Amino acid sequence: MAKDPAFLFYSDNFMSGTMFMDNEQVGKYIRLLCAQHLTGHLHEKDMLIICKTKDEQIFDKFEKDENGKYFNPRLELEINKRKAFSDSRAKNRLGKLETSKKHIKKKSKTSVQHLEDGDGNEIEDINTIVIKPFESENFERAWANWITYRKQIGKPYRSVMSEQAALKKLSQHSEATAIKMIEESIANSWQGLFELKQQNNGKSVIKPNFDKLASLLKARHHPEGATE
Repeated sequence: MAKDPAFLFYSDNFMSGTMFMDNEQVGKYIRLLCAQHLTGHLHEKDMLIICKTKDEQIFDKFEKDENGKYFNPRLELEINKRKAFSDSRAKNRLGKLETSKKHIKKKSKTSVQHLEDGDGNEIEDINTIVIKPFESENFERAWANWITYRKQIGKPYRSVMSEQAALKKLSQHSEATAIKMIEESIANSWQGLFELKQQNNGKSVIKPNFDKLASLLKARHHPEGATE
């Protein structure tokens, strides 16, 4: 799964916790929080790269782990809470998928819209569940934009199977490439998703002129005035 690109930010708590810092200290503090979120616990040298000096007012916002690295405990808590929530969603989705598979296998091998369990309760058919290849918010947002765009141009996906086929095509690439494919299709008003063009490091590809090459070879082997 891709790294979580964000963490919850409580503005009221942050304002009260930095009330007696000046603007420069606040800027350094925010950069340290971002560094922890991106790279994990920080060495003291990493802290000093941002703070320049050991500012006690800023350093007091951090604790040391068993390895002597610095971390902000509140940020650590929010990162772990968000990860637990994401893991829970993924687990629930997987459980729902497995449950639907079992019920469908018992009822029929054909695709139907709704099934019932042994107690007569309606359950969701596996054929109505769209499985996305990436779980990040960035991909979710990009795919939602693509679905909206398709509806706006009058080309919505008519079935779960057709939408799943498009997602399968994106799953053959990295998440970043998949998102770029979606963005490029929308920007160019395309109806489908297409492979990104290779840029060859920004250099254009020169297509050889085979006719000219053949003429040069012929002149080399048959000098002027010679007969074939």
